[in-house]
Amino acid sequence: MLPPPFTFGLSPDRYPDWYPGQEAALSWLLEGLLEESPKTPPTTPRFLALSAPTGSGKSVLAVLSGLLSGRRTLILTATKGLQDQYRDSVSFADSPTLIADIRGQNAYPCRILDYPTAEDGPCHLGFSCPVRDRGRCPYYNALSQARMTATQVVVSNYTCWLALSKYGSGLGDFNLLVCDEAHRAFDCLSDFLSVNIRNEELLPLGASIPEKDLDWSTWARGLLPRVDGLLSALRSDLNDRYRGGFSLSVRDTRSVRRLQSLLNKLERLATISTEWIATRRFDNFSLTPLWPGTQAEGSLFRSIPRVVLMSATLTPKALALLDVPPDAYSLYSMPSSFPPTSRPVIHVPTVRLDYRSTESDLALWAARIDQIIEQRPDKKGIVHTVSYARRDTFLHLSRNKDRLISHESASNLAEAVSNFRRTSSPMVLVSPSLSEGWDFPYSDCEYVVIGKVPYEDTREPVSRARAEHDPELPSYHAMQTIVQASGRAMRSASDRCEVIIIDDNWRWFYRRYHPFAPEWFQQAVVWNQTMPSPLAKVVKR
Repeated sequence: MLPPPFTFGLSPDRYPDWYPGQEAALSWLLEGLLEESPKTPPTTPRFLALSAPTGSGKSVLAVLSGLLSGRRTLILTATKGLQDQYRDSVSFADSPTLIADIRGQNAYPCRILDYPTAEDGPCHLGFSCPVRDRGRCPYYNALSQARMTATQVVVSNYTCWLALSKYGSGLGDFNLLVCDEAHRAFDCLSDFLSVNIRNEELLPLGASIPEKDLDWSTWARGLLPRVDGLLSALRSDLNDRYRGGFSLSVRDTRSVRRLQSLLNKLERLATISTEWIATRRFDNFSLTPLWPGTQAEGSLFRSIPRVVLMSATLTPKALALLDVPPDAYSLYSMPSSFPPTSRPVIHVPTVRLDYRSTESDLALWAARIDQIIEQRPDKKGIVHTVSYARRDTFLHLSRNKDRLISHESASNLAEAVSNFRRTSSPMVLVSPSLSEGWDFPYSDCEYVVIGKVPYEDTREPVSRARAEHDPELPSYHAMQTIVQASGRAMRSASDRCEVIIIDDNWRWFYRRYHPFAPEWFQQAVVWNQTMPSPLAKVVKR
C-alpha cells in the first residue's frame, strides 16, 4: 500500500487518492526501477512497457516513477498538448528545483526588439546577447534548468529531445527515460530522421533537385563544400556589419538558419546507411527511412539505462516497430476502471466510405452525422472526419451548420478547441486532428462520431513501401487512431461518452484486426443495427 499521491508533493486538490489500478501500476514500475545494488546486474528487463487506458493517470505515474526511484528522469510526449497537460497537472512552480519543462526555441519569446521567438534570436549568429548574458532569456533559462543535475524530472517532447541531442549540447545525463504516447514514437522518429529539400533551398548554390533518383549520398557530398562556403561568407559579412555599427534583423538570422538547415540535411544524406524511400512532390523531394526503429537506440534511447514506454494503445507491435526485442521488455496492462456501458463503441450501419464513394454515399454519410447530432440536442460532441476533405464535405452538406465549430488547419486547432470548451451551448467540434493529446471530460463532450476507418493513403510512397514489407501495418495504425480518438472524452469512472462509428468498413475491419486493440477497448464494442438511444446526460462537471 502506497500513501496517497499528494504525500509525494502533488496537489492535494487534484490528487487526494489513487485512481483505480494506478497504485498497482506504480508499484510495478518501482519494482522494476529500484535496484538492490548498483554493483549487481539488473534483475528486470531494461524496457518496462505499460499499457494504460485513457484517463488512467499516466502523467502521475511518469512523474512519480522518476521522483520515487531517485533516477534523473526525462519524460517525452508526442504532442505539445500533452506536454501542456504535464505542466498544468503537476505543479512545477511548487518544485522548481525538481521538475523542469523544455520545448523548442519557437515556443519562447525573444527579448531583443523585433525578434519574435528565440529561434530567430541574434545569439544564433554567434553574437553576444545582453539579455542572455544577464540571465533573462526565457529559452536559455529553461534550458539551463533542464540541464541542472539537481533537476530530477525533465518534461520535453520527442522532436525537441531528438534535435537537442543531435544538433545541440543535449540535456545532460539521465538514467530513466519515460516515453509517453509511445505508440507515436515510431512516427516521431521517422519525421525527425527524414530529409526534405525544396528547390528554393538550392537556388543559392546554383543547383536543383535531380529529375531522377540517383546516389543521394554522393550528390549530397558534392554540395556540402558549397553550402559550407556560403555559410562562412554570410557569417563573416554579418560580423563585419555588426562591428561597423549596423543593426541586424530577423531576416539576417533566418538567412543563416536556412543555410545551416540545408547543411544539416546534406550532412545527413551524405552518411545514410539504411534503406530510404524517395518521395517527389512538385518542387521538393524527401527521403524517409523505411524502418526508423533501427535507429531508435542511437537517436531516441541513447543508452539510457532504463526506459519506460507508456501508451493507451501499447502492444507488442509498437515495441517491435521501435526495434525492442521481446526478451528486452516486460509488459504490464492496466485494466480499465470505466464501466463499458458508460463508454460503448457502437457501429451504426450507414455506408462504406472509401475513395470509391459517390456523391449520394457522402450525402447519406453527412445525413447520418446530422441525425446523431439532432438526437442529442443538449450535448456537446466531437466528429472525427479523419481528413480535411471529409471535414469540408460535412461542413458543406450538414443541416446543423449553426452548431458546428471547426478549423482550417492544424495552426488554429488550439483556438477552435478553446472556443469549443468555453461554450456552454451544445456545439459540435468537427476536426481531422483531435485523435490524440486532448481531453474533453464530462459535459465538455458526451459523444464522439468516428466518420471513417482511418487508413493511411498507401498510394503515398513511404506508406506503400512499408505496407509491402508489413501488410498489417496500415491496419495497426488505423486501429491505434480509432482507440485514441475514442478516449478523448472519457476521462474518469463517473464520466460517460458514447462512440459511434458510421463507416461500414468497421464491421470487417474490427473482426479481422481486433487484436491490435487493447482489451479494455474490446470490452466496450457493441453491435447495433439501428441508431442507439443517447446515454443519460452527465451530471458531474
